[in-house]
Amino acid sequence: MYIYERTLNLNASAAVLMEFFSDVRNLDLETPAFFRLFLRDGELGTPLYVGQRFHYQFRIFGIPFPWTTEITEVGAESFVDIQRKGPFASFEHRHSFFAVKGGTLMVDRLTYRLPFGPLNGLANGLIVRPLLDGIFDFRAARAASRFGLLENI
Repeated sequence: MYIYERTLNLNASAAVLMEFFSDVRNLDLETPAFFRLFLRDGELGTPLYVGQRFHYQFRIFGIPFPWTTEITEVGAESFVDIQRKGPFASFEHRHSFFAVKGGTLMVDRLTYRLPFGPLNGLANGLIVRPLLDGIFDFRAARAASRFGLLENI
Protein backbone atom coordinates (compact mmCIF):
# COMPACT_ATOMS: atom_id res chain seq x y z
CA MET A 1 0.00 0.00 0.00
CA TYR A 2 1.17 3.52 -0.79
CA ILE A 3 0.24 6.80 0.86
CA TYR A 4 0.46 10.18 -0.83
CA GLU A 5 -0.33 13.31 1.15
CA ARG A 6 -0.37 16.97 0.17
CA THR A 7 -1.22 19.96 2.33
CA LEU A 8 -1.99 23.54 1.41
CA ASN A 9 -2.75 26.54 3.61
CA LEU A 10 -5.40 28.64 1.93
CA ASN A 11 -6.92 32.02 2.68
CA ALA A 12 -10.54 30.83 2.71
CA SER A 13 -12.87 29.24 5.22
CA ALA A 14 -13.13 25.47 5.52
CA ALA A 15 -16.80 25.72 4.50
CA VAL A 16 -15.97 27.62 1.28
CA LEU A 17 -13.23 25.14 0.36
CA MET A 18 -15.41 22.14 1.19
CA GLU A 19 -18.15 23.52 -1.05
CA PHE A 20 -15.76 24.21 -3.94
CA PHE A 21 -13.77 20.95 -3.85
CA SER A 22 -16.79 18.71 -3.25
CA ASP A 23 -18.51 20.03 -6.38
CA VAL A 24 -17.45 17.71 -9.23
CA ARG A 25 -18.18 20.45 -11.73
CA ASN A 26 -14.98 22.12 -10.46
CA LEU A 27 -12.85 19.00 -10.83
CA ASP A 28 -11.87 19.66 -14.42
CA LEU A 29 -10.72 23.17 -13.44
CA GLU A 30 -8.33 21.62 -10.94
CA THR A 31 -6.68 19.00 -13.17
CA PRO A 32 -3.82 19.55 -15.62
CA ALA A 33 -4.19 18.95 -19.37
CA PHE A 34 -2.06 15.78 -19.27
CA PHE A 35 -4.66 14.21 -16.96
CA ARG A 36 -7.85 15.65 -18.39
CA LEU A 37 -10.67 14.08 -16.44
CA PHE A 38 -14.07 13.89 -18.13
CA LEU A 39 -17.21 13.23 -16.13
CA ARG A 40 -19.28 10.74 -18.11
CA ASP A 41 -22.11 10.20 -15.63
CA GLY A 42 -23.01 11.39 -12.16
CA GLU A 43 -25.40 13.62 -10.30
CA LEU A 44 -24.28 17.25 -10.53
CA GLY A 45 -25.27 20.31 -8.55
CA THR A 46 -26.26 18.46 -5.39
CA PRO A 47 -24.37 18.13 -2.11
CA LEU A 48 -22.30 14.97 -1.83
CA TYR A 49 -23.88 12.02 -0.10
CA VAL A 50 -22.70 8.57 0.94
CA GLY A 51 -23.20 6.10 -1.90
CA GLN A 52 -23.06 8.74 -4.64
CA ARG A 53 -21.14 7.52 -7.71
CA PHE A 54 -19.35 9.33 -10.49
CA HIS A 55 -18.15 7.77 -13.74
CA TYR A 56 -15.15 9.42 -15.40
CA GLN A 57 -12.68 8.83 -18.17
CA PHE A 58 -9.12 10.12 -18.24
CA ARG A 59 -6.13 9.62 -20.52
CA ILE A 60 -2.55 8.98 -19.52
CA PHE A 61 0.04 8.55 -22.27
CA GLY A 62 -2.87 8.54 -24.74
CA ILE A 63 -4.44 5.49 -23.09
CA PRO A 64 -8.06 5.97 -21.96
CA PHE A 65 -9.03 4.70 -18.52
CA PRO A 66 -12.53 4.45 -17.12
CA TRP A 67 -12.78 5.45 -13.48
CA THR A 68 -15.76 5.07 -11.18
CA THR A 69 -15.65 6.61 -7.72
CA GLU A 70 -18.05 6.34 -4.82
CA ILE A 71 -18.45 8.76 -1.93
CA THR A 72 -18.07 6.74 1.28
CA GLU A 73 -17.94 9.51 3.90
CA VAL A 74 -19.23 13.08 4.06
CA GLY A 75 -18.68 15.35 7.04
CA ALA A 76 -18.94 19.08 7.64
CA GLU A 77 -15.29 19.58 6.65
CA SER A 78 -14.23 16.36 4.94
CA PHE A 79 -15.27 13.74 2.44
CA VAL A 80 -13.87 10.48 1.12
CA ASP A 81 -14.13 8.93 -2.30
CA ILE A 82 -12.94 5.48 -3.27
CA GLN A 83 -12.35 3.87 -6.63
CA ARG A 84 -14.95 1.29 -7.58
CA LYS A 85 -13.55 0.75 -11.08
CA GLY A 86 -10.26 1.96 -12.48
CA PRO A 87 -6.53 1.45 -12.90
CA PHE A 88 -5.64 0.99 -9.21
CA ALA A 89 -6.00 -2.25 -7.26
CA SER A 90 -7.54 0.04 -4.59
CA PHE A 91 -7.70 3.80 -4.16
CA GLU A 92 -9.06 6.07 -1.43
CA HIS A 93 -8.91 9.88 -1.43
CA ARG A 94 -9.64 11.67 1.84
CA HIS A 95 -10.25 15.42 1.44
CA SER A 96 -10.00 17.31 4.76
CA PHE A 97 -10.33 21.00 5.59
CA PHE A 98 -9.10 22.18 9.00
CA ALA A 99 -9.77 25.71 10.21
CA VAL A 100 -6.57 27.53 11.20
CA LYS A 101 -5.94 31.14 12.11
CA GLY A 102 -6.80 33.22 9.06
CA GLY A 103 -7.88 30.37 6.80
CA THR A 104 -7.80 26.63 6.25
CA LEU A 105 -5.32 23.80 6.11
CA MET A 106 -6.41 21.60 3.21
CA VAL A 107 -5.15 18.02 3.33
CA ASP A 108 -5.43 15.48 0.52
CA ARG A 109 -4.49 11.96 1.57
CA LEU A 110 -4.43 9.18 -1.01
CA THR A 111 -4.10 5.57 0.04
CA TYR A 112 -3.69 3.20 -2.88
CA ARG A 113 -2.49 -0.17 -4.10
CA LEU A 114 -1.17 -0.86 -7.57
CA PRO A 115 -2.03 -3.91 -9.72
CA PHE A 116 1.47 -4.71 -10.99
CA GLY A 117 2.65 -7.25 -8.40
CA PRO A 118 6.45 -7.29 -8.15
CA LEU A 119 6.65 -4.19 -10.37
CA ASN A 120 4.55 -2.03 -8.00
CA GLY A 121 7.56 -0.24 -6.49
CA LEU A 122 9.05 0.57 -9.86
CA ALA A 123 5.70 1.70 -11.31
CA ASN A 124 5.02 3.87 -8.27
CA GLY A 125 8.43 5.52 -8.33
CA LEU A 126 8.70 6.08 -12.07
CA ILE A 127 5.09 6.74 -13.09
CA VAL A 128 2.45 7.05 -10.38
CA ARG A 129 4.26 9.35 -7.90
CA PRO A 130 5.46 11.78 -10.60
CA LEU A 131 1.92 11.89 -12.06
CA LEU A 132 0.45 12.58 -8.62
CA ASP A 133 3.05 15.30 -8.03
CA GLY A 134 2.12 16.91 -11.34
CA ILE A 135 -1.61 16.75 -10.62
CA PHE A 136 -1.30 18.14 -7.10
CA ASP A 137 1.28 20.79 -8.07
CA PHE A 138 -1.20 22.05 -10.67
CA ARG A 139 -4.05 21.89 -8.18
CA ALA A 140 -2.03 23.81 -5.57
CA ALA A 141 -1.19 26.56 -8.05
CA ARG A 142 -4.83 26.88 -9.14
CA ALA A 143 -6.12 26.89 -5.55
CA ALA A 144 -3.52 29.47 -4.50
CA SER A 145 -4.54 31.68 -7.42
CA ARG A 146 -8.24 31.28 -6.65
CA PHE A 147 -8.20 31.53 -2.84
CA GLY A 148 -4.77 32.91 -1.90
CA LEU A 149 -2.14 31.32 0.32
CA LEU A 150 -1.87 31.97 4.04
CA GLU A 151 1.33 33.86 4.80
CA ASN A 152 1.70 32.97 8.48
CA ILE A 153 0.14 30.17 10.47
